[in-house]
Amino acid sequence: MMGFIAVENAIVAYSGKDVEDTVVVPVSTYAKEDVDSLNKYLDSFKLN
Repeated sequence: MMGFIAVENAIVAYSGKDVEDTVVVPVSTYAKEDVDSLNKYLDSFKLN
């Protein structure tokens, strides 16, 4: 997500528009004891 937002803001800035000085990127942490949550997150990026 961080890379996507960075590229998105770079394109906006390159087009001459203003971008925010600070960008909040959502972050999730996963523990090895919670493998199911991590797998669910990873599955959300799989193409059908």
